[in-house]
Amino acid sequence: MPKTRGRPPNKAGTRAISVTVPQRLYDYLTYLAQTTVLGASESDVAAYILTNKVMEMLHNKFHEMEIPNSTSSGTGKN
Repeated sequence: MPKTRGRPPNKAGTRAISVTVPQRLYDYLTYLAQTTVLGASESDVAAYILTNKVMEMLHNKFHEMEIPNSTSSGTGKN
């Protein structure tokens, strides 16, 4: 059975976001997508890295405060 690349498809309860990065960072994401199993595309790799880093921050209680559930449109502004 061939080894699959990338992360599994989005599951229920996920939200899409869009980010803009400098060209050098995009080039590195391209390199990672082509040479690793972090993701099949630049967006997949970025989502993998961002998700893992934020989960690590939550686990380590980077911010000692309660994060409210979102009831806004997801713009980050309440």
